[in-house]
Amino acid sequence: MSDRSQLEFAQRYPFSTNAKMVVQQSQFDLKELPEQIVNRAALLISTAWKKKEYRFSVQDVELLENEILAFPVAKIIISFLDDQVLYERFSQTIADSAFHSLEQDKQKSQVALQLAKDLGLQFTLTEKKGYFVSMPVLDFLQAKFSIPNLKLVNQSVDKGILYLTESDLVDYR
Repeated sequence: MSDRSQLEFAQRYPFSTNAKMVVQQSQFDLKELPEQIVNRAALLISTAWKKKEYRFSVQDVELLENEILAFPVAKIIISFLDDQVLYERFSQTIADSAFHSLEQDKQKSQVALQLAKDLGLQFTLTEKKGYFVSMPVLDFLQAKFSIPNLKLVNQSVDKGILYLTESDLVDYR
């Protein structure tokens, strides 16, 4: 079992390596899903469909674990439904929730770097004045950002290397 801080991190960032580890360690079986996990997954999907904010704060470790396990269950349900609109709304709900958590984090730069690594983004910390990280343009393009201020046309590029400020890496809007 993971410690409470790992569980809280995994719940806030359900796509992270940490969350994947929690799911693997739980050894839960899709054939024997507890009703609480299915209900949490259904709530997450319903919230996404209605375009509502999804914020979750809990003190109980078992509820926290259920919340973490609900994310992959929700993804599986959505994949069976095969509804592109629902998929996009779900993705947006998770992104909004994660960025809200990131905004609240006292170590948001370090967390953002960890999440970027978890998502497979290739970057290096840079000493170029005014910038935080650099990455090859091709790696940046593979990330498929849909946020207007993160489109390539709005970035600083020099010799095939793209430079992002700390704000670009951490801020969502």
